[in-house]
Amino acid sequence: MARDRRCAELMCQTDRMNAMSPSGRQYEISAGDYAAVVVEVGGGLRELSCGRRALIDGYPGDAVPDGSRGQVLAPWPNRLRDGKWSWDGEDLQLPVDEVMYATPFTVSFVGRGGR
Repeated sequence: MARDRRCAELMCQTDRMNAMSPSGRQYEISAGDYAAVVVEVGGGLRELSCGRRALIDGYPGDAVPDGSRGQVLAPWPNRLRDGKWSWDGEDLQLPVDEVMYATPFTVSFVGRGGR
């Protein structure tokens, strides 16, 4: 019970600290000597470290991620089974380019600044 209460307190702190962050909420996770910060927008990995050593080229929590970091893939993050999906109550179909696997080659994303 105490652990659940502590987790809830940490989530409230995280929500308050990151209400205005361009990459959304910041989730701090850790195990052993490893620590990471995962962001809400694009599911990006903002920081990863082991002890005091940074393992990735991260970015500040109040910064807009540069390059292609944290790009939002919408409405799907990868391939679609048989090229079909439903969106807003409508069944949709893409052309299937890889007939052997029955998956379309197309990947769609919202470009920079489209968040």
